[in-house]
Amino acid sequence: MWLCTIIGVILGVILAPLTLKVWNFAGYSLYDRSGLDDSLLKNLGTYSWDNIIVDDLIITAYEYNSKQPRFYSKYFNRLDPGFYDLLIHQAVAASSSAPFGFNPYPFMNKYGLEEFLVDGGIICNSPALYAYEIASDLKDKTDIRVLSIGTGIGKPTSAEPTDPGKFQDDLQKLSLYWDFAYLIETAAANVILE
Repeated sequence: MWLCTIIGVILGVILAPLTLKVWNFAGYSLYDRSGLDDSLLKNLGTYSWDNIIVDDLIITAYEYNSKQPRFYSKYFNRLDPGFYDLLIHQAVAASSSAPFGFNPYPFMNKYGLEEFLVDGGIICNSPALYAYEIASDLKDKTDIRVLSIGTGIGKPTSAEPTDPGKFQDDLQKLSLYWDFAYLIETAAANVILE
């Protein structure tokens, strides 16, 4: 019993400085977000969702305090402007706020609540799943193309499917998988972030 206590104290003394370094790293971002915010404002200006030509642009983020995903788009902006009425550069800044990289993007919504927005990858590493679900369910679209710019790797083998029937079957199986993955990720995010 005493031997375990002595070993624990020795390990605590040795590891304490390392723990403090890790704790400090977790509490601060690596980069100052002012450069990112200035660049986004300069390049995207004060464009709002009404200035966007396409209806299907979705920019994902995650509101840390309420533990809610945010899908910034024309659709959600019209549905609830209190939460979704950000300028395009603000939505991109929120979506770019990867933990440890940049501090959360602070935003005062129209309800008077300050939101702290972080990268949507917190709840879903590839938000293409959500984009697909929104396009297919909310907009009743059938011909859907998703452009996901992110951390994925790999090169497609061909641009077009060789067997359209097999492609349709695979698409239906993939849709079921995405429904399942969506439910699992939502449940996991609720448990982890509570």
